[in-house]
Formats: sequence, C-alpha cells, structure tokens
Amino acid sequence: MNSMKYSKGKKLFGILLIVSISMMLVLSIISGLSGEFARAANLKLILVLFGFSVAFSGIYLIQNHCSTTKPSIKILISLFGLALAFLNTTAVYNVLPFVKLYNWLISGTIIFILLVQLQLLNWGNQERLIMKLLSVILVLANLALIVFFIAKWSFPELSLLINISILTGLASFILGLIFSKNNSNLNR
Repeated sequence: MNSMKYSKGKKLFGILLIVSISMMLVLSIISGLSGEFARAANLKLILVLFGFSVAFSGIYLIQNHCSTTKPSIKILISLFGLALAFLNTTAVYNVLPFVKLYNWLISGTIIFILLVQLQLLNWGNQERLIMKLLSVILVLANLALIVFFIAKWSFPELSLLINISILTGLASFILGLIFSKNNSNLNR
C-alpha cells in the first residue's frame, strides 16, 4: 500500500512536469507569433511556468533517479524547489519586488539545480576519486555563478568567468553521470 502511494507521487510530478512544459511551449509559440502584440499576461505566465518546470523537473529527477538519497533530503530539496517556484510567481506578479528579488531567485535556482545534480551524482557516497573531484568542480563552478548573481557584478570582463563556470559545471556534471553510470554497470 505504501509503495502504491509512493508510485503515485512519482507519477504526479512527472505529469505536472509534462503539463507545465507543454503549457509553457504553447504560450511561447503564441507569444512569438503575436510579435509586438504579445500580451503581457502571457509573458508573465511563461515565466511562472518556467519556474514550476524547473522545480518539477528537479523533483522528478530526485524521486525517480536518486535511490540512495535519504527520503528526508528528497523532501527538503523538493520543498526548496517548490518554495522557489512560488517566490518566482510572487515576484512575476509584483507581490514582491521583482527588481530586488531576481538576483536572489537566480542564485536560489542555481543552488536548487546544484542540489539536484549532487544527488544524481550520489554526492558523499562515492568512493572513486574522479567522482569526488568532479563533484567538487561542479560545486566550485556553481558557487562562482551564485556569487556573481548575489554580488550583482556588471563588469564586461566577467562574462568570460560566467561562460567558463557554466561550461565547467556542465562538463563535470555530464562526466560525473557517465562515470557513475559506468561504475554502476561494473558493479552488476
């Protein structure tokens, strides 16, 4: 009975993810075809759906692909993602000031994505040195991005740092997934 509830929860976030991405794509196409006559309400809704899509995709990945992660950690990360999505919604509809909050929302989203990535890489439970190294590189690359957005730096020279941080984080995550997949195949 308990596994049935858990299975329904997994499916629920998968369905919510598909619905939010589908609605976001449809609204984006409609707004794109409308050109300069695009409605502001549609653009706001696209931003809201984007925030929920990020949260639902992270929750879905954690629920379905992180079997070694403790349930309490899964719940905390999921709640953090949902809180960010709701904060994004309040900022988009000017309940909270968007101009003062957007850097913090971007930084929070990077932290959420980093937490999901670390769970997918089985952070802390890896015995291989290469996996530990890739995880540390991923954390450092994302920390550089977080500090950049929190500090609101606007130097043009820092665009190279942003690009390097993004590419380094992405490369270390992809390599980490490849090495962890190879490691799980070797253990079978």
